[in-house]
Amino acid sequence: MPKSFNNIDKIKKKNYNINVAKIEGENIMLAKYWKRIGFIILIVACVFNVMGKLVNKLSLNKEMIYSATFMQEEQKNNNENNEIEENQ
Repeated sequence: MPKSFNNIDKIKKKNYNINVAKIEGENIMLAKYWKRIGFIILIVACVFNVMGKLVNKLSLNKEMIYSATFMQEEQKNNNENNEIEENQ
């Protein structure tokens, strides 16, 4: 085989290796970008989740009123049950 063909093969292999390295580098860069995009989406979703919970939260005053009425009803039910048991 003449030397010129051998040199052409070397040049083709070198160019192929350079192109493969470029493609692998581009894939790595794409992976880094997608990773960043994924993290940004995750952070935004978490912020929306927390904000939604804070907005829909009952005020302390309402919670105290609901708890007081619940306790009064429970106490009333217990008193009625105790009276029924005593009468039997």
